[in-house]
Amino acid sequence: MILLASSNTFSFIELFVTVQDAFAMCIGGILSIVSQEFQLSCIATSPAVKNVSISSDIYVSEISEHQEKAVITIGDIYAHEEKKLLVYLPIPSVKTTQVVETSLLKMVSCYNNTVSNEMIIVEGETTKTRRPLPSSVVSHRCYCKSGG
Repeated sequence: MILLASSNTFSFIELFVTVQDAFAMCIGGILSIVSQEFQLSCIATSPAVKNVSISSDIYVSEISEHQEKAVITIGDIYAHEEKKLLVYLPIPSVKTTQVVETSLLKMVSCYNNTVSNEMIIVEGETTKTRRPLPSSVVSHRCYCKSGG
């Protein structure tokens, strides 16, 4: 329960003689943090597209009142660590038989660089989809991967 509430890792020490090794592993883990206060924003780039839900395990996520922006707060990211987040995004149907390109989503990450101690903002490219025929609302899944 403590692990889930704190969003951190821990070491279980069974024998007293292993305390030194466990402590060294913890210090090594602290030194391998590459970013702090990591947040990922998912911003709808079309008025018809809304963020409906986010599956992010134990991380805090918020969706704005009008569902045009979702923010996932991850916290610390360690070197070579990957996070898997799932954004459910319904896409409205089109009313034409021509190929239509719809702008969907833009990802923006914000984090504190542990080396320079400055806030870094990284904007991703806008995700777009091309659809040739009208269809009912379909839920597409955008898999977002972050790493150090």
